[in-house]
Parts: sequence; C-alpha cells; structure tokens
Amino acid sequence: MKAVFRNFISFLSFLVKVFGEKHYQGYFDFVGFITSPQLSSVINEFHQKSLFECSSECLLNENCYIFDFCENGSSISCYFYHYDFASTSDVESGACRRYELKQACTSGYTSPCRCPKNEGFERCNYNTDCSRNMSGKNKTSHNFYRKFPNKEVKEMWCEMEIDNGGWIVFQRRVDGTTDFYRGWEEYENGFGVLANNFYMGNYYLHELVKSGDYELRIELEDQAGERAYAGYTNFTIGGPSISYMLNVSGFHGNASDSLDYHSGMMFTTFDRDNDEKSSNCAVANKGAWWHKTCHFSNLNGQYGIDNATGIIWYHWRGYYHSLNGTRMMVRKKIE
Repeated sequence: MKAVFRNFISFLSFLVKVFGEKHYQGYFDFVGFITSPQLSSVINEFHQKSLFECSSECLLNENCYIFDFCENGSSISCYFYHYDFASTSDVESGACRRYELKQACTSGYTSPCRCPKNEGFERCNYNTDCSRNMSGKNKTSHNFYRKFPNKEVKEMWCEMEIDNGGWIVFQRRVDGTTDFYRGWEEYENGFGVLANNFYMGNYYLHELVKSGDYELRIELEDQAGERAYAGYTNFTIGGPSISYMLNVSGFHGNASDSLDYHSGMMFTTFDRDNDEKSSNCAVANKGAWWHKTCHFSNLNGQYGIDNATGIIWYHWRGYYHSLNGTRMMVRKKIE
C-alpha cells in the first residue's frame, strides 16, 4: 500500500451533545481512495456533512465500522458499511476516501474500538504494543496509538514484515535532515517524524517495555546499501531515576555485537553526563547514547561523518564508516 494511504486521522475528543446519548471515542484509519461507494453494501448514508460529522455518526451507529467520504463539487456524502464489508481501495485518487474504525477495546466492549466515555475519561483500551496483531489477518505494517501515564498519546509504528512481525520501532535514521545532537529533555520526550528520522523518547520507551519481557532488534545499512542486524533476546530500559539505564543480553545476528559493551550504562547527552569518562562522551562523539568510555556504537551520532562522531556500529564497519540507515525496535517476546 502506498505511503499516501497511511495517513491516519484520530478523533480524540468526540462528544455527543444529546441528552441520554452515549459518548463515544474512536480512531479511523485512512484505507485509500475509491472511485465510488458500493451502494449495494451501504447500510446508511448522509449528505452535506463534514468529515468529522461523518466519523461521529459512524461511531454512534453500532453497525458502522467503515465509511466512505465522497466529494463531487459542492455535493458531499458519506456512506456507512458493516464490519464484515470487504474494505479495499482501488485507485491512487478518486472522489471518495475510505476510512476504517481501528483499535481494540477492553473486555465487554466491541472491537474495533467503539467505547463509551465515562465521566469525561476514555474507557477505550489503546494498544500497548503490536504483538496482538501477529496472529490476526492484518499482517501489514501500520501505525497505532498508545496513551501513556503522563496523559500523552503517542503515535507508534508497528513493523509486521520483519522476523515474524510485532516490532515497535523507537529509533530511525534515513538521511541527514534531522539533527540528532540534542539534549536530555528532547531525548526523554522524543523528536522527529515517525515516517522519517525520529526518536521515540526514553520516557516512552521505558513505559513501553517496563511491564513485559521484551527483545531488541537493530537494523543497519551501510553506505553501499548492504544491510545487517543485531538482535538481543533480553532488553530493558530503566526509568528516569536511574537515567534510563540500558540492559541487553543474548546477542544474535550478522552485524557482530557492538552494544553489550554499553549494557549497564545510563543515558548520556551533551547536557547530562552519566558515562564513566572524565569528559562527556556525548560531547566528544556528537551523539547521545548509553556511553561508557565512550562507545562501540553511536547510532544517534552525526549523519554522514566518517569518524567516531558518526553513526557507528564498530564491530561491523568500524569507526570510519558512518552508516546510512538504522532502525531500533522492540517486541514483546513470543511465547
């Protein structure tokens, strides 16, 4: 499916203002464009309503799980479909856009997500990881949303096409357009764009993995386009009180191990020095990392700089070859 089809719209604060009516919350995934609605399968339709109004009406209709939003000049219509309707898109542009209700709900509620609100607080259960999708029919990579204890809702990427799927990507480098030489607060809260260069944020990474048994996979690409990976069967990140300490073990892969050296180290940025060297390794190597004295890996280093300040995985390409691409991802262990 083309990238344009991965646009995602969320209606996080929909509230029905009718006495006695239930309040609902839901998320709609943009499936793609179609030329016209499939009228033989339509269960309801509305005219001259906005996209937001169409999504709201779909949430209120217990039989609606998919809707088409169609524009033809000044005429606007939306068409509702049942859950068992075969949702597909057939063109790269068209008069109609198709949306599908997403997310799972807590026990006792329908799935996909259509959960009543309770005293202003949502009762919808955001996906906490993407491992639940591994045995489902949806084997394509996709984005999803998770709500964290700090009340933030974080968009995340579920990688389903690598090593049996179920991976949540928390770091990605594809080019030099995003500056990764940043301070503690930005590495704690995250930065960048999910579809491009980004870092999820150490706070969110810790919250994601603290309640489960997780493994780590790191994908690397060199300047010639050759790829390798490093996997670790055990992966934890401590909380803020221990400066997001890294622990990894159980290496496997074809990139050779350049991370075990950093296990047991706290995270270091240019404005917070937690390494074992007298000077700040993040400053010296222009990259925030779990530095020791200083590094065998530096995946948040400078893009395109062929020395130790670059994007380095020493035991694969050494200190004088800055990598062109990286992805770091975690997965709850498969039982």
